[in-house]
Amino acid sequence: MKVDLNRIAVFIRLCELGSFTKTAQVLKQPKSRVSRTIAALEAEVGVPLIYRTTRKFQLTDAGRRFLERCREPFDNLTNAIGEASTEHERIAGLIRVTAPDDIGTEVLPRLCERFLSDHPDVRFELVVTNQFVDLVQESVDVAIRIGLLRDSTLRVRRIGSIRSGIYASSKFLTKHGPPSIDTLIKYPCLTFSPIAHRGVWNLERRGERRTVDVDSIAVSSNVFAIRAMTVASMGLAVLPEFVTIGTDLVRVMKDWQTVAVPLQILTPAPKNAPIRVRAFVDFISKELDRQMATTDR
Repeated sequence: MKVDLNRIAVFIRLCELGSFTKTAQVLKQPKSRVSRTIAALEAEVGVPLIYRTTRKFQLTDAGRRFLERCREPFDNLTNAIGEASTEHERIAGLIRVTAPDDIGTEVLPRLCERFLSDHPDVRFELVVTNQFVDLVQESVDVAIRIGLLRDSTLRVRRIGSIRSGIYASSKFLTKHGPPSIDTLIKYPCLTFSPIAHRGVWNLERRGERRTVDVDSIAVSSNVFAIRAMTVASMGLAVLPEFVTIGTDLVRVMKDWQTVAVPLQILTPAPKNAPIRVRAFVDFISKELDRQMATTDR
């Protein structure tokens, strides 16, 4: 059975107002049109819904049952349509965000907390992983990515570049002494790498670049494992500054750092993205730029 929902809306409004004349005035249409709408609805459902008289109308038993069954679900539908239509005006609802382990653990929760304090009707779902996440297939709203990107139709906002420094524990430095670019190869090192190869560190100092084949006594694709081993004085490690905050790690060879890798925010391409997503992207773009990115552009 196909029933026109607009006709049900007119029927409910007629029952609320109790008059064809008032209903026509509220709906800004001729009284005859309201009458034809009700007649068409009765034809669709196959039973009379009202008794008509010259001055008023009365619901039939079928009309009363129809009204009782229709009013609540129709109100729910109307509310749902209203919420959907105002979604672009109100910062509320779920935002799904994905980020790599380091940013997703050390930085993103603080950003979400600050955004939530200004927009308490927002809810977050964080997908923290170093694995590739298909934003469209997984219905993810925002991705924070480090490094070169695959070609895609995603919208990319470049924030800047991230560089990492060389860190060690005080205990390690007391035992081994501070390294230099020429002695670095002699030190036990801990290498963060998403692929399983022995450590190669690409370092840079004021335009001078050096590639050092370090003695990696441990390699891990988890930056927190590397940090833990560095704190345990097992070796030197290349780490971004934000994962060393709160530890006793000391930066050595301060004039040397890794070659810059791009930091960017990705979103699916639709032009009508909800305002909550656009507002969150604007917010984290400014915060990441301030907290983590270098002046490279």
